[in-house]
Amino acid sequence: DYKSKTARDQRDALRAAGRVPILAGHHENASSMAIEARKQLKDIEGGKYAFAPEFGDIELCGLSRDPVGSWTRTLIDFYGSKVPDGVVCWDYKTTAGTANPTLLGGKMDDFFAFQAAFQERIIVTLKPALAGRVRWKFLVQENEPPYLCSVVEPNSGARTIAHKQVAAAVAIWKACID
Repeated sequence: DYKSKTARDQRDALRAAGRVPILAGHHENASSMAIEARKQLKDIEGGKYAFAPEFGDIELCGLSRDPVGSWTRTLIDFYGSKVPDGVVCWDYKTTAGTANPTLLGGKMDDFFAFQAAFQERIIVTLKPALAGRVRWKFLVQENEPPYLCSVVEPNSGARTIAHKQVAAAVAIWKACID
């Protein structure tokens, strides 16, 4: 923990050096989660391409001037531009609850759809030829053993609504900036 002055000083020194300190127990848990996610991805359709550097970019920052005139930016967990069957973006989410897709509920589908629509808007602004051709997958993983995973893809109805919501949000943002 960071209760002692020595531990806080070490943490602060690492941050000042551009590093990201993590407590040993958290590191062990995160490492175990990553190992289990990789195992489970092998059995998920398209999972062998997810988060693999040879098939795309990890932590890709997108920055664009939106058609309405405001700047937008996003951080895409995995931009799979070299996946054999087209561009597939993956996002990684953790949960203290269940990763069961039937129990995640419609609100999560709406949230995932909004994020996908926002990121797609930026991608298409930068690469118009990709309009309607980017697929989105969200890897949801429980943060307690056995670290179960599922993949959620926003349905077309949620995505259609999300595209309209994103357009409205960006327009409101632009009006506020002006």
